[in-house]
Amino acid sequence: MGDIFGSRFRRVVMPFMMVVVFLVPMFALSWQLTLCLVAVNTVLIGVTMVLTGPLKSLSKKMSESNSIMTKHITDLIQGIIQVRMFPAGRKTVDRYNEEADVYAVKSDKRNMFSSLLECANTGFDLICNLVFLALGILFVQKGYTTLGAIAAIYTMYGRFSRQFLQMGKYIPELIAYLTYAQNIFEFLDEKTEEEMLNRQEFNKERLHNEINNSCGHNNIFNNIDYSVNISNLTFSYIKDENNAPIVVLDNYNERIKSGEFVAVTGASGSGKTTLSKLLMGFYKPDSGMIEVCGNNLDDISLQAGRSFFALVPQDAILFNMSIMDNIRMGRLDATKDEIIEAAKMANAHQFITEFTDGYDTVVGEKGMSVSGGQRQRIAIARAILKNAPIMLMDEATSALDNESERAVNETLQNLKGRMTIIMIAHRTSTIQMADRVISL
Repeated sequence: MGDIFGSRFRRVVMPFMMVVVFLVPMFALSWQLTLCLVAVNTVLIGVTMVLTGPLKSLSKKMSESNSIMTKHITDLIQGIIQVRMFPAGRKTVDRYNEEADVYAVKSDKRNMFSSLLECANTGFDLICNLVFLALGILFVQKGYTTLGAIAAIYTMYGRFSRQFLQMGKYIPELIAYLTYAQNIFEFLDEKTEEEMLNRQEFNKERLHNEINNSCGHNNIFNNIDYSVNISNLTFSYIKDENNAPIVVLDNYNERIKSGEFVAVTGASGSGKTTLSKLLMGFYKPDSGMIEVCGNNLDDISLQAGRSFFALVPQDAILFNMSIMDNIRMGRLDATKDEIIEAAKMANAHQFITEFTDGYDTVVGEKGMSVSGGQRQRIAIARAILKNAPIMLMDEATSALDNESERAVNETLQNLKGRMTIIMIAHRTSTIQMADRVISL
């Protein structure tokens, strides 16, 4: 952005300023001759404007094509094994090559218009010089001006015309950069979650005042019978090819008691993950109400609503830092003793202490230096440390081996009764642990 509004923007703005500086003395010496020159150069500006229209359009299309190419190359890198192992993976390569060809065609067209613009600028400059000489001779013969004034105007006009040539040279470049800048501004102007979902903005000072204190984090079951109360909830996704909404949840009702362990089951596409995203405020229902710990989610900020939940996803993401810091992300002001206690509750303390650096062990990018089961238990420790009244687990054991699953299930047994647990699950061993099964 600094490059766009720095040197490149200056290359176009400065010639305009120089033109104004030269026009003042030129008008003073011979306003008639200067006016004729301005009229001729106005034609040059008109031609420039005509040619910059396609340039702007092509630059925008090149930007869009470049974004598609970037997406395809990202897919190629992230799915390199699938690309190499499956014949269909070749389609991703072909799509990239096709888009690269489209980009090349648009680039050639843009270069053609840029060349035409530069040729037009140079050609009109020659024409303007010829017009100037012809008019100069005519004006001297008619007595409208003197030969000295003509010489002075011609000297200034030489600088004047060069400024126009510079503008013609750099305007296409500026247009290309402004097109990319427009994409950035469109991204920055995107609505926030609060604006899209019509929710209040988060305010730290208001957080503890706006939520129902009867379901606070220290005494989560005091004066509250149900952690989650869903009434007449309806949610549908974007319309399908027939212009009809895809209804996932229709007039759905459910109540989950405080401290209850429920397993949410159902076929793929039945709405299990959708329900979890509705609870956390990532989706807005079409109609109906969701109450969490006695608070209507529509009446509180997104951050306040999410403070009730500790999430353990199917593929837990760890950051490239120490195990201690990864667990501490659940609550930044937690002490070392609290972190260790959370790790013990998650059955993670033993394997953590077996590492050479213990809790200071750096887990690597996305936590790839630890196993899937270890990664999941660290994520559970992080969720426990948050000390939220509800733990939401989205198929947290589906990708684990039997030993890792057994360790996670033991952790869940330890947590039963301490908090409300909502687990989206398929495995029988996990479902059998639940107090109740919700089938969607």
